[in-house]
Amino acid sequence: MKIDVTSLRADHAGKTPRRPPIPQALKDVAAAHAAKYPNDKEDMGWTGVTYVEKGSVESVKQYTADLQDAGNALPVAKNANLYMVGFSYHASRPREAWIQDPPKDNTLQLQVVLTPSWHVTRYAEPAAPKDDAPQAEWDAYDAAWDKYEKSCTENATKFALTNRYNVEVHYPDGTVDRHSFAVNGKEPEFSSASPVIAVDLAKKGDIKIKGWADGSAGADGYASARVTILHNT
Repeated sequence: MKIDVTSLRADHAGKTPRRPPIPQALKDVAAAHAAKYPNDKEDMGWTGVTYVEKGSVESVKQYTADLQDAGNALPVAKNANLYMVGFSYHASRPREAWIQDPPKDNTLQLQVVLTPSWHVTRYAEPAAPKDDAPQAEWDAYDAAWDKYEKSCTENATKFALTNRYNVEVHYPDGTVDRHSFAVNGKEPEFSSASPVIAVDLAKKGDIKIKGWADGSAGADGYASARVTILHNT
């Protein structure tokens, strides 16, 4: 199974370090998920692998801003590299992540990069006509698409000026570390990095990281983009 990797890198003054090998545990998860959905039409079996280098918060911000998706929450660490595998929207499965080089003091310095939703609009996404449809139908479709896209952009810009974001770290022992922060409100932020959160890796087991904006459907409303399970063994 060939795996394509999106690499989000820190700014290196010299030669960029070589990306470490993909963890076998990640490969196993991706293969098992794909095997569950052979030949599905909704891409339920799709997986995407991302390598998030330590200190790459600016790259993560640019990457997530360009997605123009329905509000994302992507973790990035200051002191450890992360490998992640993500799943399709229809799979409703949280992203999974592995730490490549855990810090010796067992404190992961984590930020979560969050984005406003581009999918809030008063118009339904227009359906494209058939290829052989009359030109008038295609002209109407183009006009409807322009109206839809303009509405999406207007709402995303409003959220980029007003959003308040929430981040939760759920530990295996049931404790939850909660944080909240707002965009600066002076200019649109199409991606915003949370303050640094100290994640206690001495608490072994899966750690669930959630991020969402006030007024949205919450983290679980779009689990594949807003919830990350950090495997901490």
